[in-house]
Amino acid sequence: VIGLFKKISPLEMFMTSVGLAVAAIPEGLPAIVTIMLSIGVTKMAKNNSIIRKLPAVETLGSATVICSDKTGTLTDGTMSINEIEVEGRHDLDDIKVILGSMLNATQDSNQTAKAIMKMCPLNDKYIATNTLPFSSARKYSMVTLKGKGTYVLGAAEFIVKKLPNKAKEKIETLSKRGLRVMVLTHSVMPSRKEQPPLGSKIIAYVSIKDNIRENAESTIAWFKQNNVDIKIISGDNPITVGEIARQCGVEDYESIINLEGMELDEVKKIANKYTIFGRVSPEQKAALVEALKEQGKTVAMTGDGVNDIIALKKADCSIAMASGADATKYSSHLVLMDSDFSHMPEVVQEGRRVVNNLQQTCSLFLNKTIFAFLLSVILLIVAVVGMIFKSAATFQYPFETQHLYIWEFCGIGIASFFLSLQPNDKVIEGGFVNNVVCNAIPGGVTITLAVLTLLLLNLNGAIGNSQII
Repeated sequence: VIGLFKKISPLEMFMTSVGLAVAAIPEGLPAIVTIMLSIGVTKMAKNNSIIRKLPAVETLGSATVICSDKTGTLTDGTMSINEIEVEGRHDLDDIKVILGSMLNATQDSNQTAKAIMKMCPLNDKYIATNTLPFSSARKYSMVTLKGKGTYVLGAAEFIVKKLPNKAKEKIETLSKRGLRVMVLTHSVMPSRKEQPPLGSKIIAYVSIKDNIRENAESTIAWFKQNNVDIKIISGDNPITVGEIARQCGVEDYESIINLEGMELDEVKKIANKYTIFGRVSPEQKAALVEALKEQGKTVAMTGDGVNDIIALKKADCSIAMASGADATKYSSHLVLMDSDFSHMPEVVQEGRRVVNNLQQTCSLFLNKTIFAFLLSVILLIVAVVGMIFKSAATFQYPFETQHLYIWEFCGIGIASFFLSLQPNDKVIEGGFVNNVVCNAIPGGVTITLAVLTLLLLNLNGAIGNSQII
């Protein structure tokens, strides 16, 4: 419009508009962002960490809380039987045969079952007439053996409603040693659908030892030093999980709670009050993740079982173990190919490097955008004022399109490429957009003032047009 009033040629008006657009639009930014994220993905792949969704690189770097199961993270997922202790007059060898017959009938293949199989080989000595495989929701498996009765194997509090004091003391003693404790109960009564039969009595205690990872302590120490909170969420007895956490150096390992039977609303209220959560159901895991996110935390969740999928989908970033269920891997942003939690510090460091460098790169691009915006507004105001007062003195837009492309390529493109490669593992603070804009404003204002100074010198005749260019 101003050009029409001042009778400027259409070609000149068009070229000026294109020059302003080139200056205002950070056209190289999408390319450099993609390159930076791709480099991050490549580096993570070398550490056996496969990114399935590109934005996960950024989210991992921003993680402030990591929710993790005990099995497969603090421990390596392998288990072994510590001891099978029989009650009363029952024979240990017969108990082993019964356990082998139960597993043969249920066909359970989880790590607990595999540990029991090593001491109690599968057999068909006793024929199963009714079977109920193990479920993480029920916490037990159940088999009715012909001529023997109904046997239930699992967590004591889910099988026997009123535990004798002697049983409570024994389970607590074993749990304080970091052992998982399962009980084998027997009843001559048939099962009640999926419920243990009435009158079930404990005939054996099966204590199982988790193998703690050699690097678990150093991994936890790294997170502590880098202001990333650890929440251990497990379906096991909280006392057992707390002891494992203590051996791994988890801070506040004594801050434990049993979530058995707790309503989801109550779970959300205590999400930030405890470090160790035991007897957690899949729905409770998801509620814990949701509650932490509502408190403004960036939550990463690790898991390996189907029961973890709900929580993984709720998390900002989900991490699966390659040794886990296929459905879990397909639902996750990141898969640890060797199922080794110790790679997590490297993954978080790479995420931080990408995010921090990305913030600086975006600020570099926005310098030009802020400059173009300010200069355009100032020149527009000067032009309007000149038209109102019919002044001959006015600024001319000093840049042609090719000038800005040189700046874009040499001053920003090459610089931002090398900037994206530099090491940077600083803790991410503040919001991404706020950080980018706050860093870009001083540069944009400085460049604008420098250009305006040259224009004023040109207006006064101190320098010529060729010198400005």
